Amino acid sequence: MVLERLKLGAEDLLVCEAATTVRDPHNALKVENVRSIFEAVARTRSVAVPGRINPRSVQHEVMGLSGKQVARAEVKMAAQRTVEYLYADDLSRLGFPGAGLGKHQDIVDAILIGRLALTRIQSAQDGGIPLETMFAHGEGQQRRGWRVRAGGC
Repeated sequence: MVLERLKLGAEDLLVCEAATTVRDPHNALKVENVRSIFEAVARTRSVAVPGRINPRSVQHEVMGLSGKQVARAEVKMAAQRTVEYLYADDLSRLGFPGAGLGKHQDIVDAILIGRLALTRIQSAQDGGIPLETMFAHGEGQQRRGWRVRAGGC
């Protein structure tokens, strides 16, 4: 398995992307099963699993998108531009020309998830805050806008 080949252990961390909008419930369950397996296996190897990264948090905290959700195609283009801006030299060394990222959206998404995860890990270390707190923080921000209304439906 991947975790074994990487020799992950107690000094390592695993952070997955949180569930996204469910377009196809069957595929969403498959993806969630895979995430859960990776997290469970990581924990059996003493790898820390502090939480997940919500894609909307990536859009807000890394890409600078805020307000109303923009169209999916625009988010993808913004994600590619952000990755190109942040990592153009590194990607070039790996053989990914800037214009070629459109064919590798999963890689773009993984890079952005990783960027936010590393930022939160560093912030937790710098502030002496438990990792779990840093990963729960961003997810809770979205819930602040929810309101419970008295009365009927």
